[in-house]
Amino acid sequence: MGWDSQVTINLLNPEDERTGNTLAKRAKRSARVDLDRDFGKWTLGGTLVAEGHRWNDPGNTIKLGGYATVGLRASYRLNKEWQLRGTVNNLFDRDYETSDGFALPGSELFISLAYQPQ
Repeated sequence: MGWDSQVTINLLNPEDERTGNTLAKRAKRSARVDLDRDFGKWTLGGTLVAEGHRWNDPGNTIKLGGYATVGLRASYRLNKEWQLRGTVNNLFDRDYETSDGFALPGSELFISLAYQPQ
């Protein structure tokens, strides 16, 4: 009944060897933290994703800011085979882009019913 956790940290050097510029649309630093815990029939969890700035173009003239998003999830075991799940992505409705002009979704809520035969 403890916490399940996973931490991923990426430190990259995405360099174009020909020009010395950073490759377009690639962050040098990113991290993800997932925490989940069971509480009887309930499982609750969250995810934090953070990425540093990136360049939108090969010439490194258009800089896109870094960002961080938070997601929450919950599931309830109805019985051994059925589970009700809910997920909120981008909880704080963060505006961000990983490519110039391509805005990613704001807050999203997903509800699902899952069946897994035993």
